[in-house]
Amino acid sequence: MDGSLQNLSSDFEHIFHSDHSLQTFPLFRLPPEIWLRICDLAVTNPKPINITRAPKTPDQVALVRQPPLTRTCRLLRYEALPMFYRNNAFEARHFCEHACPRQWLVAIGREHLRAMGSFSLHTRMSDRFWQGCFERTGLKVKVEVTATEVKGQCPRHLHGKFQTLTVTFL
Repeated sequence: MDGSLQNLSSDFEHIFHSDHSLQTFPLFRLPPEIWLRICDLAVTNPKPINITRAPKTPDQVALVRQPPLTRTCRLLRYEALPMFYRNNAFEARHFCEHACPRQWLVAIGREHLRAMGSFSLHTRMSDRFWQGCFERTGLKVKVEVTATEVKGQCPRHLHGKFQTLTVTFL
């Protein structure tokens, strides 16, 4: 752009000088099927959500990281939060700088764990180790090995091999 204001539309300045209302879009005036579909699109991710992406933190609010839409009002939270856990795939990594996924799982609560159903866990530890860890946390789970000798999960241990577990909540 050459910095010339001549290329701007004639109503450009009007945008900044007109009195705008702070009225929000009347989402709940739409039929429930429509606004529920909007919620579904807003909280569903095409790629798995890595629950251990953030560095270790004692702050439970930062740990949970729920979609912003679910923090706008109680009705949207009630409707959209179960969609978030039910419609997304979740994964965790347990090595090096990653926080233990059990903290996140306990923080979101049993109701959301049931909605989530299962998640993938990339780790060096055995399925029996994780079964015991979850039981000590009070979570009833089934842990299955779904892939072995997986490479490239940890930048510090490029030479190491890991396994992928599927953890299903009972």
